[in-house]
Order: sequence, then structure tokens, then C-alpha cells
Amino acid sequence: MPRVLAYRRHPRRPNRRLRGSKAFSRDVIVEEAGNLLQLRNRITALVVDNSISIQLYHTALLSRFGVDNRAVENGQQVVDLYCNGASFDLILMDNFMPVVNGRQATRTLRAMGVRSMIVGVSSVFREDERQEFIDAGLDDFQEKPLTCAKLIHILRELESSLSF
Repeated sequence: MPRVLAYRRHPRRPNRRLRGSKAFSRDVIVEEAGNLLQLRNRITALVVDNSISIQLYHTALLSRFGVDNRAVENGQQVVDLYCNGASFDLILMDNFMPVVNGRQATRTLRAMGVRSMIVGVSSVFREDERQEFIDAGLDDFQEKPLTCAKLIHILRELESSLSF
């Protein structure tokens, strides 16, 4: 006769978070977000990515920090927006997209005189592709997906560049 194993359910353990820790816990992120609130009404961002899930994730993350944002699917749409008079403080640009890729779009925007902070956000696997993307005119490069800590770093850099 087969043996029946019984599993006992363990009682729920209380959350034991260390209060003195300065790691990027939720409390530290909320504190950092509070320090960035003075920029809430001034920062606008554009998410450029052909993946709908990444668009939703990055726009939700930006909204969490009070950044007004919008998303488009390829580099041609970014260039068209700027040609029609749109302006953004921050552009989060993927490298690999249909129609116009991130490198071409970044070069075109810089040739048009766009001074916005352009951050490459991509899952580039080769160092030479990453360097080509940076050389196209990026201000910063981060690997996908953005985290709260990475976004805080980007917003701090943007804050310092806007203060001049």
C-alpha cells in the first residue's frame, strides 16, 4: 500500500525587516521619491519601446515618481513628435525596434539639436553594440528592465542637469 505523506502548514512568520538597513527597501525608495517631489510638475518623459509590457512597466514606474510620461513604439514616432513641436525632459530609448532603431533615432534627434536627456534602456548582449548605442548620443545607458534604484539614479542626474 502506498504511503501517504501529510504536510503540516507552518504558521505565517512575521515580517522581520531590519530597521537600520540602508538597502533599497520600500522605505528608502519612498524617502527618495519624497526628495524628488519638488520636480513633480516639471519633468516629462517619453518611453520608446516596441514591447507593450515594457512600455506599461516603465510608464507605471515613472508615474509612481510623479513624472508625466507617454510611450511610443519606434524611433520614427519620436522624431515625428519632435518635428511637430513636442518636447520632453527625459527619453528612455530602446535600441532594437522596427522602422527606426534607437541608434538612428538618437543620432537624428541630436542632429536636430534636441538637448533632452536620452537614456538607452536595452537588453544589449554584446559590448560593441552597447558602445555603438552610447556613441550615437546617449547621456546614460541602463539594462532592461528599469528598477526603482536605476530610475532614482536617472532622475538625480536629470535634476542636476536641469538646475543649470
